[in-house]
Amino acid sequence: MPDYIDLALKGIIEDLFDHFMLYFLPEIFAGMDHSVPPEFLDKELETLFPDSEPHGRIADKLIKVRLTTGDDFFILIHIEFQGYEDSAFAGRMFTYYYRIFDRYRLPVEALAIFTGRRVTDVGAYNYDGLTTRLDYRYKTFHINNLTEQTLLAGTNPFSLVMLALKKLDAGKKTPMRLFELKKEMINCIFDYEIKQFDLHTVDRLILFLDAVIKLPDELKTECIKYIDDKKGVKNMAGLMIELTDTYEYAYGKGVREGEQKGKMEGFLEGKLEDARKMLKKHIPISDILEITGLSIEDISKLQ
Repeated sequence: MPDYIDLALKGIIEDLFDHFMLYFLPEIFAGMDHSVPPEFLDKELETLFPDSEPHGRIADKLIKVRLTTGDDFFILIHIEFQGYEDSAFAGRMFTYYYRIFDRYRLPVEALAIFTGRRVTDVGAYNYDGLTTRLDYRYKTFHINNLTEQTLLAGTNPFSLVMLALKKLDAGKKTPMRLFELKKEMINCIFDYEIKQFDLHTVDRLILFLDAVIKLPDELKTECIKYIDDKKGVKNMAGLMIELTDTYEYAYGKGVREGEQKGKMEGFLEGKLEDARKMLKKHIPISDILEITGLSIEDISKLQ
């Protein structure tokens, strides 16, 4: 899987974590203590697997959540996106499991999401020795086991995430083919009234789509126009398939106006107004700090 798709998947999991859990691990979601935010342990994961190699030797997400069964009961969720046939994969999944368990001594639930058409993993690693036997099983999700009709009928935003990956895996990826695919997926996302997606979810889906479907500049411009014209809604929810800084496109008007006036007060007020808008759309505070340059004290006064 290309690095940019891997990063986009990691980002949308964090941004829409509850949706992710409800879609892939509903049995765990039902028992989560939702008053305690999940903890994403990417740095810790790197220390556990310093010998990881590109293209499959990386466990993509390690997440700690608290369950309602007790304040001190946590669960670690190991997620790996795998897009090709690999006979050693199940063994690596077991290696991930025992390293994580050995480090934290907490229950470990594992999920492998397969994006490729040729993957046949059944979610089990078995070892039979002379006197020792091991049977390790983990949950799997094969995108290509689901039809496009099933994914389109889904009401969870990750149905559309999986649909985009499924379509990317099929057929040639010419610029025009990608352009048509992007428009098709935009149409699906804009049906959010039917699927009852809130604006934050629509925003995150568009960001994901922009990250995984790369277009040349001339087609990117056409795509921006297509979004602006779609249902007569322009820049709704920060729909930002433009240039490099997507947040600036969506929320930066106040900052730019302040700069043009050349007044520090206007510049600061523009940043504060941007921050207010981003807070309303549940943009992570760490992102707001980076984008606006405001201090944590400034953000705290807005909450």
